[in-house]
Amino acid sequence: FNNAKLLKNGDKYSVEVEGTVFDLNDEHSKILLEHGAEEKEIVVGVRPEHVSISTKPTKQSLECQILVNEMMGSEIHLHLECGADKQIIARVQTTSLNEEELQTIEEKGTIYLSFDNRTIHLFDKETTSSLLYPELEYKVENVIQNEEKEEKIEETIDPKICPICGNKKRVHAKKCKHCGHVFNEE
Repeated sequence: FNNAKLLKNGDKYSVEVEGTVFDLNDEHSKILLEHGAEEKEIVVGVRPEHVSISTKPTKQSLECQILVNEMMGSEIHLHLECGADKQIIARVQTTSLNEEELQTIEEKGTIYLSFDNRTIHLFDKETTSSLLYPELEYKVENVIQNEEKEEKIEETIDPKICPICGNKKRVHAKKCKHCGHVFNEE
């Protein structure tokens, strides 16, 4: 999540993040226009797997310094600092990277971060309600609280191995989350 400013130009909207303006798509602009959204400070969210990187800047990209790179097999997790000491994490598919990008990642150099504008989430900074889906009670604090609840639940569940599928993940309510097998009371 990043602080940003919602900008309006006629019936089109964009967001300014760390001095870079990202245009919103027509669908998002239409929703914001229907709800009468005005220019204001907001919170922007983009999932780590929905970002792209390049070694060359574009009009709609953030300059970021690579702090840590973690090879995870089919993807690389990049811990980035993108202006004003804002740290974010990007998950990038290794197959989407060229040699220059791989070298920059290995050297912990400067990259340029962008994203498909269909994947953006916009929240009111004061109420934390979603600006794109206000009817869903989708709020920043709910997302954070749900993640914390899931972590606490995982900590209290006994690990079990499912005899049907071999799933070694933690199970809840004596039922395998992977295949649905119900464990006997033993």
